[in-house]
Amino acid sequence: VPSKNNKWFNGLLGFNCRHYLVKYTPGRAFTKASQAVEEKQYKITQAQRALERGVRRWTAKAEMYKNADPKQYERAKKKAEWWNYRYEEYSKKHHRAYYPSRVQVL
Repeated sequence: VPSKNNKWFNGLLGFNCRHYLVKYTPGRAFTKASQAVEEKQYKITQAQRALERGVRRWTAKAEMYKNADPKQYERAKKKAEWWNYRYEEYSKKHHRAYYPSRVQVL
């Protein structure tokens, strides 16, 4: 179980982990998340993926303009940074992991 003093929670019971601990009781049946909760979580995930695409799109544009048009390069770079900031803040707000590897342009 992660310590409350840790800043990042990875692995079991960490970011995006849907596991939770319960006291063992013989004959107990586990409950399933409601449809509303599942839909809410799905929407959060979809919003994260959209933000990641925005970061990659503007990072790619910045790379495209890097040696061709310094003005457009700076504009695209600032947009990429703005999208990345939104992605990080959205992830924190919804208690989700922020994965830098998902916003890299390969």
